[in-house]
Amino acid sequence: MRCDCDCDPLESQPIRMSRKICTRLFALFAALGLGMACSHQPPAINHASLLRQIGTTAQRRDLARLESLRRYVLTSDSRVKRVYSVALYYVAPAKYESNFVRDFPTSTDDVMPGLYGVLTRLSAIPARFPFEALGTLAARGNERAIRKLMLSLAAADGIVAETLGDGLSEATVRHPAQVLSTLASIPAAQREKLLRDPYPWCDNVSALKKSVGRSKINSVLVARIATAAAHCGP
Repeated sequence: MRCDCDCDPLESQPIRMSRKICTRLFALFAALGLGMACSHQPPAINHASLLRQIGTTAQRRDLARLESLRRYVLTSDSRVKRVYSVALYYVAPAKYESNFVRDFPTSTDDVMPGLYGVLTRLSAIPARFPFEALGTLAARGNERAIRKLMLSLAAADGIVAETLGDGLSEATVRHPAQVLSTLASIPAAQREKLLRDPYPWCDNVSALKKSVGRSKINSVLVARIATAAAHCGP
């Protein structure tokens, strides 16, 4: 069907017809000097289709089109919203850095199947991209990124945990005091998991020891980290 309006491929034919009718009625009422309210709620759409649309649009680096999908994303599920946040950062990192960090998932279901699994199936944005990007931001000293990195690492496994662990290691080399402070502030369950994992700490114990200062909490944390790092391979 040929469409003579500004068509949206995510909208159905009835929605487009409704939009055209509403526009014509609005013009008629305006000519008669009458007021008329005409609103269009985002149509209900298939989440899988929206995910594919987000992925292909991000691949093309089409920011305007990607931003136009926001009204559909707002009424979609959390899985779509997570991928959308990553896609926006992938296309326009300077503009969407804050949102990317804010929206980054921290639970096992959201990190692994909810983000990594979905990106793997989409094959549009590299599946490791968001985890590498979060590590890069943490290594720059972004405090919120360091916290999200730790919480996500505590929820991750496999290649995702390795990627996040690399990011935490780099952040520790560059900002050991911030890393210790953040480690002390996260929930105990996640902190304990990180303290039992030697991988992020293997090359960083000396840098952390220099940042202990007079803090008893930091001293305890560094002692635990040193114990874990003792199990690092050659």
